[in-house]
Order: sequence, then C-alpha cells, then structure tokens
Amino acid sequence: MAENTPTPPPSTPGPNDPPSAGGAPAPRRRRRWPIVVLAVVVVLLLIVLLLPTIASTGFVRSIVVGKVNDRLNGHITVDDWSLGWFSPTQVAGVRVFDDQNQEIASIAHLKTDLTVLQAIRGHYALGDTVVDEPNLTKLVINPSGGNNLSKLIKSSGGSSSSTGSSNSTSSSNSTSSSNSTSSSLPDVSGNIHINNFRAAIVQQH
Repeated sequence: MAENTPTPPPSTPGPNDPPSAGGAPAPRRRRRWPIVVLAVVVVLLLIVLLLPTIASTGFVRSIVVGKVNDRLNGHITVDDWSLGWFSPTQVAGVRVFDDQNQEIASIAHLKTDLTVLQAIRGHYALGDTVVDEPNLTKLVINPSGGNNLSKLIKSSGGSSSSTGSSNSTSSSNSTSSSNSTSSSLPDVSGNIHINNFRAAIVQQH
C-alpha cells in the first residue's frame, strides 16, 4: 500500500529574493518637467512685474545715467527716480553740468502721470505733470546767438577730413533724415505745471 507524501508548504519570498514574474509592477517615477516649466514661468513673470522696481535701484540708475553721459559734452546726475508699470513716474534731484564741470541747469522734482507701460506702448499721455524748481543755473548766450546748453549734446557728424562731395552727400542725407524725423515726432499730450522757475542769464559780447 503506497504512502501519502505530504505536500511542502509554499515558501515565503525573502527581502533579498527577486520579484516573481507575476508580481505587482514597480511604481513609475513621476515626471518632474511640468513642475520645472511652471517654476520657470513663475520666475519670469515675477521678473517682469519687478522690472520697474529693479530699474529704480541705485545700481541700475547709475548704469542708465552713465549711458546718457556718454552722449553729452558734460554730465548729469540724478538723485532718485521711481518707476512703475501702472504708477506715475517721479524723478528727483536732476543736475546738469557742462564740460567744465560747472552746473548749468537743475530740477528739484518732477512727477508725471506717464507710466512705464504707456511709454513702452508709445502712448505719451503725460497727464498732470508737475516740475518743481527748474533752474537755469547759468545760461550763457554767446555773440553768435548760441548758448552753452546747445553744446551739451555731442555732435554725431563725420570726420573733418571728409571731401567736399562727401560733405554735400552727408548734408543732403542729414536734411532728408531731419525731414523724416520731424514728420514722425511722437504725439505728446498733457498739462505741465512749473513751480518756482529761476534763470541766471549771461550775455557775452
């Protein structure tokens, strides 16, 4: 008579045993690129929103003023300005110096309803603009009728060794350029209020 062989119990897999083929699949890693893209978009939006605030800092102001001074026979200084996408623009402590480092003009404070967004879009509606204490510290008028303010901006003309034909060509080009420029002047509107204007005028003989 045959003996019944007992069936061994099923073995329990250990922690180091490889998973069986019929086991549950390993969980997939979540894709992180949507989160990264969203974070980049948020950072860019914050930078755009804060651009006027960044431009109002002393560091950026010094860079902008330096670029302006590169085009002047002299220099200007600005104590402070406040910019905003939707808020009025304010500038304080503007001083203008000639090439002899003598102050020739100044403005204590300027406030205009023109915003940064309007300026970028080309809408120069100044609204109510208030200029406090504009001062022509020393306006010198020479015998030919010119003045020291007219010498402030550097000339963009060519070299003095140009030939006569090139001079006539550049003259005609500058005339046509000035005509096209005058025909495309921006449309500026607003009410300008000037408080406590002063001027010191010197007539040279």
